[in-house]
Amino acid sequence: MANNNGVSVGIDLGTKYSRVAVWRHGRVEIIEDGEGNRTIPSCVAFTDRERLIGLDATYQATLDPVNTIFDVKRLIGRRVTDSTVKSDMKLWPFKILSIMSSSILQAWHLTNFTSGYSLV
Repeated sequence: MANNNGVSVGIDLGTKYSRVAVWRHGRVEIIEDGEGNRTIPSCVAFTDRERLIGLDATYQATLDPVNTIFDVKRLIGRRVTDSTVKSDMKLWPFKILSIMSSSILQAWHLTNFTSGYSLV
């Protein structure tokens, strides 16, 4: 058996929570966030100064829901015209655009309008 000292990364993207693991030194290590949590909320928020991820993004959601993106896994592989997406869009504070038949998330970040997060 060959000696493989490489590193591999795996992401378990969940609708509500996600985990990131690394294979190194012959074993799997679950990556913790800055607070020691091994399970991280699947949420990203944009402010005029920074991009927040995980728990920090969920806190920001109460202050600026329009620029907080969550439940993205529900969009993967679907178009804006999908009946499930149409139904979910009524509940989400963030916007989803349809550009050239792709679903695009939209948020305001660093005083510029940020779009281009293609999910299809």
